[in-house]
Amino acid sequence: MNWQFLTTEIPQTTADLKRVLLANRHIQDAEHFFDPPHPKKILPNQQLFDQKQFQKALARIRLAIKNQEKVIIYGDYDADGICATAILWRALKTTGLVCQPFIPLRDKQGYGLSMSAIDELIATELPSLIITVDNGIVAHEAVKYAKQQGLDIIITDHHQPEVDDMGNPNLPPADAVVHSSRLCGASVSWLMATAIAPLSTRRTLELAGLATIADQVPLREENRSFAYHGLIALRKTKQVGLQALAEVAKIELKSATSATVGYSLAPRINAMGRLAHGLDALRLLCTDQPKTARKLAALLATTNLDRQEMTLDQYQLAIEQAVLQKTESLIFVSSEHFHEGVVGLIAGKLTEKFAKPAIAVSISHGQAKGSARSVNGVNIIELLRQVRDDLLEVGGHPMAAGFGANQDRIENIKRRLFLLGQDQIDRSLLQKKLPLECALDPALITIETCELINKFAPFGAGNQEPLFGISNLKLSNFQTIGQDHKHLKMLLSTNNQTNQISLTALYWGNGGLSENLFPNMDLAIAGKLEINEWRGRKQVQIIIKDIQTS
Repeated sequence: MNWQFLTTEIPQTTADLKRVLLANRHIQDAEHFFDPPHPKKILPNQQLFDQKQFQKALARIRLAIKNQEKVIIYGDYDADGICATAILWRALKTTGLVCQPFIPLRDKQGYGLSMSAIDELIATELPSLIITVDNGIVAHEAVKYAKQQGLDIIITDHHQPEVDDMGNPNLPPADAVVHSSRLCGASVSWLMATAIAPLSTRRTLELAGLATIADQVPLREENRSFAYHGLIALRKTKQVGLQALAEVAKIELKSATSATVGYSLAPRINAMGRLAHGLDALRLLCTDQPKTARKLAALLATTNLDRQEMTLDQYQLAIEQAVLQKTESLIFVSSEHFHEGVVGLIAGKLTEKFAKPAIAVSISHGQAKGSARSVNGVNIIELLRQVRDDLLEVGGHPMAAGFGANQDRIENIKRRLFLLGQDQIDRSLLQKKLPLECALDPALITIETCELINKFAPFGAGNQEPLFGISNLKLSNFQTIGQDHKHLKMLLSTNNQTNQISLTALYWGNGGLSENLFPNMDLAIAGKLEINEWRGRKQVQIIIKDIQTS
């Protein structure tokens, strides 16, 4: 793996290190970064939304409240969409409005606002207004159809709109379009809710923070405010659904971090939309009944285990195709054995393994559903839009996108994307890289340094947890640990005989490396620092990401 140091400076003090970390992130206003404003102060920001559209949406919703109309909140089945729906539903409920949340079924209505879902809603709910959250920005035909049926439509979304030949956004013909590409869908929903029913958002900021982290939007500026204050709210949440979800995940919410969200909470919420019905995840976030919450949380946990097993099995099938595409600038795998709900996870794993944009496609009954993940520097949604004439639908972000197509077009789509990849993707972007903040003097591996690093949290997209390179080390001792000896624990020491420092390091999932190690061998490691507390004693340990041997 290619280590890439973001600076050649080697800090000598924690003050030096703080300055380096700020500079690497291009942070000029440190005070604003370390103490981000509360999201409730964000709404006046004129750059987040088209204010005319925002006010039109608010006026239409207030009219619906006044006239007690039947309103549908049309969400999405991922964690962002589920949280966005719960936020707006709770807000409108406090106004006394009769509103009904709707989460489409992945294998029935597909992603986003659809004509089939509109027909179902008209038949069962007779709404006069549909408000989308976390979807709808590319639903041109569905919006036209809804208007023809006499429905009003408000779109709230954050995905990339289509553009015309002049590069201008091509928006659907809704009654109002509240769009911000700078936020996640739940944050857009939260700001709408704040304008409609300010008191309701005291109980939902944790959902906006959870979604911000889960949707992997860059954790800078407004998103940092949502993630930072959302985590504070999550640590003391009164929502029984989140409490029950934490219980089945065996985590303590009072010490929740972005890793808690990314590895424990969000996957369980996402699992329902992938394999079952996202509506059950929504019920969990909306219920105030502890017994119901525990039952739903158990369902989410079980479904997530099924999702993990399915992803692992189908990823192995994907690898068999991917290894045959070594000369291509992107990976394209497809199979009737792929489940539509996990193709995004498969694509993500392929991108991580091969350092290339990856597209995984599930095929069923003549239809294909694809999910794409990308690498920095390759705008995957724009790449897919260049084969738009072969697709039925397409939408997403520069780093992640999805599409639908007829099965008989898949080979042509694959061929065209391979050609576009060869022509447009810079091969220098397709390398396994490990960005490191700087080389770190072992003398700075202290509790104080860890506490400084923690001030940069929450970590995620756009603000990755700092990784450092540490050289001139000797391997004093090592052992494999964990079930099946899957992990490696190492005791390291510096080569400086006059001021020798001992370091403890863990290398998760690399127990097999022990066969190639021997005492006193020279090493350099790349990793992150964390505080390990055991029986009241704090100790710094290094979590290794890569090792270089002499």
